[in-house]
Amino acid sequence: MLAPRGFIDSLFAVLRRLRVLCMIVDLWMAQDVAVVVMLAAMAQIPFKLVSKNTPSGDQPAAIDTIVRGLDDGAPFQTLLGVTGSGKTFTMASVIEKVNRPTLVMAPNKTLAAQLFSEFRKLFPDNAVEYFVSYY
Repeated sequence: MLAPRGFIDSLFAVLRRLRVLCMIVDLWMAQDVAVVVMLAAMAQIPFKLVSKNTPSGDQPAAIDTIVRGLDDGAPFQTLLGVTGSGKTFTMASVIEKVNRPTLVMAPNKTLAAQLFSEFRKLFPDNAVEYFVSYY
């Protein structure tokens, strides 16, 4: 059972006031599991993306557009892409640029575990936490 839309909107409103960057990954597909991956700066350490890769193709424009939307207070933005197109790396680049705690919500444990693993590798000097709620 999905959380009511009003609950999600209220949660996001509170998180936005706290300046927490929120990402939902295919949440509309969730059935009975809400999975959260939290990235937080530890002890004022800024987010530092560690990767041999650099943004390429459409990624730089997507990163700039999303950062600009966050700065302008856009309540929702959507990053589209096929499997393997670099969406996680793009969002990691956004996280580094905005340097704000980030909440990532995924519809299942498998995807959440994958995102947790990728974000932990991309941000080795920052706290990356994993939580599963059977709501």
